[in-house]
Amino acid sequence: TVFVLAVIPLPAWLERLVLLAGLALLGMAVAGVIIHNQRHRLVDAGSALIRRLSESVQSRLAAHRDSFREGLHILQDLRALTAVYALSLGAWVLQIAVLEMVTRSLHQPLNLRLLVLLILLSNVGTLLPFAPGNLGTFQALTMTTLAVFHVRPEVSCSTASAACSRPTS
Repeated sequence: TVFVLAVIPLPAWLERLVLLAGLALLGMAVAGVIIHNQRHRLVDAGSALIRRLSESVQSRLAAHRDSFREGLHILQDLRALTAVYALSLGAWVLQIAVLEMVTRSLHQPLNLRLLVLLILLSNVGTLLPFAPGNLGTFQALTMTTLAVFHVRPEVSCSTASAACSRPTS
């Protein structure tokens, strides 16, 4: 968020949106640290709640609890966590390179700051399930973002279509 706000000139309404998204991500990070530090208590509390339910519900919720517990293990392994972040960053760099090549081939190259913004917004935006299977979500976010910067519709449509085969992060 700080990078986007410091480097990319945005309309005022988009600055507020990026700031709100950054605050939401910061809140999720703080919640993640709290969950990590209190994970044993949370699992114990979840187990106590599950014991009060019917057996069929208990077995389904116990499976979710165990999956949640397994997912928290990566937070204990700094090496694995660093690898996940490094691979995600590498995937984003490759996505930016694909978008750069597509826009150049359409004779409308976009500046690097806009490409970075596109990747950030589309990756964060696809975390929310707007459509079944997120079908069209990435394309809609890409085209809407480019429209804000007055990119021709045929360029934004081609960029969105070419980029939809991007690697997932």
